Amino acid sequence: MPDLVVIGGGFTGLSAVLYAGRLGLETVLVDQLGGGGQLMNSGPVDSYPGVSDQPLGTDLVARLIEQALTEEIEMQFGSVTRVAASDNGFVVLCDDETETEARAVIVATGTRPRRLGVPGEEGLIGRGVSDCAICDGGFFAGQPVAVVGGGDRAAEGALHLAANGSPVQLVHPGSELRAVDLLQRRLDESPEITIIPNTAVEEVSGAERVEGLSVRTGDEQRRLDVQAVFVNIGVEPCTEIVADLVDTDPNGRIVVDLGMRTRTPGLFAAGAVRTGTADQIATAAGDGVTAALSAAEWLRQPPSQ
Repeated sequence: MPDLVVIGGGFTGLSAVLYAGRLGLETVLVDQLGGGGQLMNSGPVDSYPGVSDQPLGTDLVARLIEQALTEEIEMQFGSVTRVAASDNGFVVLCDDETETEARAVIVATGTRPRRLGVPGEEGLIGRGVSDCAICDGGFFAGQPVAVVGGGDRAAEGALHLAANGSPVQLVHPGSELRAVDLLQRRLDESPEITIIPNTAVEEVSGAERVEGLSVRTGDEQRRLDVQAVFVNIGVEPCTEIVADLVDTDPNGRIVVDLGMRTRTPGLFAAGAVRTGTADQIATAAGDGVTAALSAAEWLRQPPSQ
């Protein structure tokens, strides 16, 4: 039986297994896609301390995977459906009916994109509705598109699409964008990007593919003729697999202490899934390291403790 199972192969989970391996823990990493997480959908990374060459998210992940795999860890491909307490610690159950028992678990499952929840959206996912401009923007190069959201991810997506020659309409419900100043300056400097504030999306239209977007600004309703809509309105934490073992905050994120410990001994949560996250690559790595150190400390306690 392994000492530790790390669930989630994003930057947090990979950092955790790297340190767990170096701490001598027999570790299993479980991830549906084999590692990378949302950073795989990122453009050039210019916010990670000490890394100034602005690698693509995929390249930075590849570096960490290569580094982590130098340790003696086991990687399992699968989608975890539940973590249950057992006499020996925990059982991690996957959708292919495999079960992995371990003495401790680190939950690094991150977040999933939030949907608009408007008519037409669900039926057109993959046919013009997307949450990743980096992944899917190339299919719509030169075509008019919309981005919905006002944060960093929305701004980065709009800039990427504009660089592909697409006229971009950036729709957001607030009066001001939430993106960092650097991204806002780049948006202002792009002639391809039109910012539409104080506006809500009411419907995504199209039969076989996206053909338009119905939006409302105050009392005025209008249609935007676009071929794709990229939805970047935030995320929700992926906590359902440990719902009965943890406490969550009003935003649904797992409550932890400074050591990434949950209310269940031996169960840790780190990265974007936990309360108080700064949701940055640097803090994701730090969370993974902290969780691994805490797990090692807990595993080395006498059983009576």
